[in-house]
Amino acid sequence: MAVTFKVPGKTSSNKTQLTSLQLNENAYSYKVEGVGTCWVMGPIIDKISITIPVGDEDARQVIRESLMDLIKPGMAESDFSPGEKGSYKFAINCTEPTTKQKVLIQADPTSSTAKNFLRLEFNPSKLGPIGLNVFKDRLLEITTGAVTWSDVISAGTVSKIDVAADLLNVQTSTLVFICNVPGKNHVYYGLDGKIETAYLGVKKGKSSRQYVYDKLQEQVDTETTATFDGVHHARAEMVHGGGIKLTNLAKLKANLFERIEVIHPGPAPTGTDPILWELFLDSCRQRGINAALALLDDELAGKFKSQLKIANVNSWKPKELWDRWGNTVAKSGLLEP
Repeated sequence: MAVTFKVPGKTSSNKTQLTSLQLNENAYSYKVEGVGTCWVMGPIIDKISITIPVGDEDARQVIRESLMDLIKPGMAESDFSPGEKGSYKFAINCTEPTTKQKVLIQADPTSSTAKNFLRLEFNPSKLGPIGLNVFKDRLLEITTGAVTWSDVISAGTVSKIDVAADLLNVQTSTLVFICNVPGKNHVYYGLDGKIETAYLGVKKGKSSRQYVYDKLQEQVDTETTATFDGVHHARAEMVHGGGIKLTNLAKLKANLFERIEVIHPGPAPTGTDPILWELFLDSCRQRGINAALALLDDELAGKFKSQLKIANVNSWKPKELWDRWGNTVAKSGLLEP
């Protein structure tokens, strides 16, 4: 499906330009007055960590020696580099030559209670099925035949997975969020005073497991090629703690997108002050919706609450996103030997 968007100019004149994108993975769309049609893509697997048991000590030693040899000075190939060890004794990065995406390979955990010897971490959506197939062959080489991708599928455990959905033609700063899990919300603003990232349901001493951020701004800041050719898009990302067999990944029952609600409010309700509406939305982002409504008289609160309710139903549809989860896993190539 070809869709045309207006995007900020990429030249010094900064004039608005048109760009056409072919959308194949859209889950649904909705319209916002003054903005146009917004498309919600996904879901995608943004990052996955898989641990694999290696019971034979001889095989373990082969893997240790292989990882050390690949990054020895003067012996390392261009697509191997030292990796972050974390809680492992050995680690390398394997760079897939086509996509330039890195796969982190860690081995030999420092904890005596760890069950699995080998750990892989990568971004399947960026690596792509073709890049993943290249890595599957490399894994056999790296482990000197000790671990095949069939072993990963049959014995691998997903220790962590990040699942995301992109909202195209949507600026993060125009959204209002509700978190359906306990915790505090932390919001971060850019230099222009607009919201760039909202961490939702943050628990003390732990990182957020659900957040929404300005993906286009992140790509600009990191000088990464824009995913959708410069079209504004927000990304809603959920982190699952894992502990599930890789073979059961497509059967994940909990709808991760039900943890939050993303509201795209649109313009002020008919007959109300647009400036007051914008101030109210800012108050929602700072105080929460109920606290912001409590500051208004009953009549105005009723109008604003009704507008938010309608927008919520239109812009955030967790079921329609999660109905595509099985297809996402299938197309990732993770379960293909």
